[in-house]
Amino acid sequence: MTEAPKVLWIGCSGGRDVPSEMLGLVGESVLVYRNLANLIVHTDLNCFSVIDFAVNMLRVEHVIVCGHYGCRKVEEAVSNRSFGGLDNWYGHIRDVYRLHQNSLDALNHDERVARLVELNVIEQVVNVCTSSVVQAAWDQRRLPQVHGWVYDTGLGKVEELGVTVRGHLDLTALLALRRRSA
Repeated sequence: MTEAPKVLWIGCSGGRDVPSEMLGLVGESVLVYRNLANLIVHTDLNCFSVIDFAVNMLRVEHVIVCGHYGCRKVEEAVSNRSFGGLDNWYGHIRDVYRLHQNSLDALNHDERVARLVELNVIEQVVNVCTSSVVQAAWDQRRLPQVHGWVYDTGLGKVEELGVTVRGHLDLTALLALRRRSA
């Protein structure tokens, strides 16, 4: 019988990453959840049932939100085109864009999309951390740590965004930093 995974990996369904290999955990299990643009939407019961299961039943020690550069879904979300029903999902990425519009508009297209991928990951880390599931887990056992990463498909490596939240104090600091940079 294998041990329960210590990591919940939340990634983009379009990502080409292999979480267990990237973490050096080949042969060990990593619980993987994917959706378009690695969004953590508070009304997405499927996503939060996975987070709840991972945190409360498996007692994971780490939750990693990992986006990837070149994400077509992030690029589509900020285009002026309509994608039908996906526009509702893309609205969450558009909200991230609006929050950081001043700094993003100063960049060229490729830089803007890459930076939006990073900012989207950071916002999704905030969404994981502000969930009742993670808040309660921090109160009870001070875990899990929540990390924000981006996979660089061209280089084949992970870039840590310097966003690791270990509890309430780290979250407060991240929220203050986010307000200042918006």
